[in-house]
Amino acid sequence: MIFRICERESNDDELEEAIYDKIAYNIFINNAGDGFFALFRASLNYLYFSSILNLEPYITWGPDVAYYEENNADFEDNVFLYYFSQVSSNCIDSYKYVIDSMWAHQKVAENLKNASNNGYYTNDEYIFTLGRIIKKYISLNKFTQDKISLDLKKIDFNKSDNSDKGKRWLGIHIRGTDYKQNCIEHPTMPSISEYFEVIDELLKKNQFEEIFLATDDSEFQAGFISRYGEKIHFYSDVMRSSGDESVAFSTSKRENHKYLLGYEVLRDAITLSLCDGLICGLSQVSIAVRMFKASKEEEFNYLHIIDKGINDKGKKFD
Repeated sequence: MIFRICERESNDDELEEAIYDKIAYNIFINNAGDGFFALFRASLNYLYFSSILNLEPYITWGPDVAYYEENNADFEDNVFLYYFSQVSSNCIDSYKYVIDSMWAHQKVAENLKNASNNGYYTNDEYIFTLGRIIKKYISLNKFTQDKISLDLKKIDFNKSDNSDKGKRWLGIHIRGTDYKQNCIEHPTMPSISEYFEVIDELLKKNQFEEIFLATDDSEFQAGFISRYGEKIHFYSDVMRSSGDESVAFSTSKRENHKYLLGYEVLRDAITLSLCDGLICGLSQVSIAVRMFKASKEEEFNYLHIIDKGINDKGKKFD
């Protein structure tokens, strides 16, 4: 079954107010093992499916996802709304007819890749198409937008604007922690020296003045600071680890830890998308960064993806 249409049960008064001329698309994602941008990418895939059928989408990230703040009255039940505005102006209960999202619906967008079935490989068509989906449907909620704007000022991020005041920023995303385990069907992690080799050449050519570093790994962060000094900018409040366990599924006594894990990786990705150049490995974060850039109908002046391939053996990712 490709999809099923549910007829909402309502009393007589509700039926009079129900929306009949449109069909709602109930995007419900509740995968406990997915990181933030795996959830985000699945949402975009579903939104693409919805746009093709001219449905009215509504997104919910459920209580099993890693970023859900349990028993916290400051947060809604829908984790998606922690960070974004709802994609529909109407409540899902307002519609008479509703289609529920199914995993198979994602394949419609994923088939655009015309590439390996592995989720870490994409092509320009896929990136640009889902960039347009972001532009059409996705917006940060006001709290998130204001918070990111304030945080950008804290790292002195002044974007190049072809004037003497702007600087050219090179964004670096380096995934460490659990990538060190080299799990099967996950990317092989590039070494820090492979990043240094590319960056040094760019700096030698004076292509960039400032470097924004986004990493979950405190050892990599220390290495970058040691090598590039004051050129390196990063958010100091990010949860990082020097081990090989995922930060995304970590526990901590800090207030609103799970919400902050999502906010921090979202803020990193948006900041990376504002940079002029990007050096990254294969990851869901780097895919999202390129989609955010495409959503503004922009391209990076310089893009280098360090592709070490996908592990064909090793332990399974937990």
